[in-house]
Amino acid sequence: MSVELFVLMKKERQPRMDAILEYVRKRDVAIVSEVSSLDDHSGFLPVEFDGEETGFEFSWSSTRELAEDYDPLESSVNRYPLAACFVWGGDEAEMRAVGWFVLAMLELSNGVLFDPQEGETVLDTKAAVQVAKELIDG
Repeated sequence: MSVELFVLMKKERQPRMDAILEYVRKRDVAIVSEVSSLDDHSGFLPVEFDGEETGFEFSWSSTRELAEDYDPLESSVNRYPLAACFVWGGDEAEMRAVGWFVLAMLELSNGVLFDPQEGETVLDTKAAVQVAKELIDG
């Protein structure tokens, strides 16, 4: 079973990989990736999380394109035109690594979150941060 999450943001608020990793490390979490930029990244994103090799699928999309498959995103197309797309399996290390990346992206971009598994609502930053923390806690 795969799980998807989308962090929606303004293009000018798109965080860089070094800022994401720095955000996580400042919270005393050991996370490393050999990928230096997410700008053109699409596919598996390998990371070392708490000394364990893991990773997840990551790509960028336009919110407009995603709205073709997810109706609740239609209202966010103009305000948050860029989407960071995360997909992972049932592995706990993957989920926790995604949680940290999502949390960093939300905080750095002041973005919002859409979880298609949970329903029809785009979560504001405050509620989205809580979802990310739940992923981190396992």
